[in-house]
Amino acid sequence: MEHRPPDLTIGFPRETGPERRTICTPALAADLAHAGFGLIAEPGIGAGVGITDDAYTAAGVRLAGADRVWSAPLVLRYKSPDPADLARLRPGQHIGALFHAEGDADLLAALQARKVTAWSYEFMAEGGRFPLSKAGGQIAGIQAVLAGAQALQHPAGRGVLLGGVDGAEAARIVVIGSGNVGAAAARTAAALGAQVVVLARCEASHVDYERKAPAGVRVLVNCRDVLAGTVKGRRPAGGRGPGLHLRHLAHDH
Repeated sequence: MEHRPPDLTIGFPRETGPERRTICTPALAADLAHAGFGLIAEPGIGAGVGITDDAYTAAGVRLAGADRVWSAPLVLRYKSPDPADLARLRPGQHIGALFHAEGDADLLAALQARKVTAWSYEFMAEGGRFPLSKAGGQIAGIQAVLAGAQALQHPAGRGVLLGGVDGAEAARIVVIGSGNVGAAAARTAAALGAQVVVLARCEASHVDYERKAPAGVRVLVNCRDVLAGTVKGRRPAGGRGPGLHLRHLAHDH
């Protein structure tokens, strides 16, 4: 890490709100401790994912209160801190998280006001790729398909089973984008037996993804620029964009 602070202590605070996940696992802690970092974490940091405090201490983590953890030169957590946690930071500290701050002016202003260096995992690139957001993106793609399957089975849904039934027509799914998230969504949908159409961003993406697309997945170049541009433009800052209804596209292909 090129900009590593002189004090090699890393603090891992507990997540806030409903978030149960943690970026710190015993395996990661053991690797960091072996590399010479000092590690401190709040008790119960892994309780939400079934990891005991004993597992952390065995990996070289020292348990401490929230104030001590947040005072570390480098603070790492999974999701962006809430305002109360940001207030704990002091000038010169480093903090890493999935900030998603590009559409959150208040969060950006708060980080600037604290005079800290913020590392946003989703924007940390290596070789033109974003390795720290890869796993999360794949999870999002998989969950998107599973959430869609549940929506179809809702009393107000269409009653389509993505897994398929003998003699019934296969479900149709359109995936916009062939990157990390889109590829995971397409792979999941195809594994469930759906007919999948993936809209690649450009011809180069189309050629690249088509070579590794699962069997039965059709790949097209997304030439519907007005639709894509409109959705992007209408997205509120820090919020979700409107849903898309692509029934005709799914049936046409």
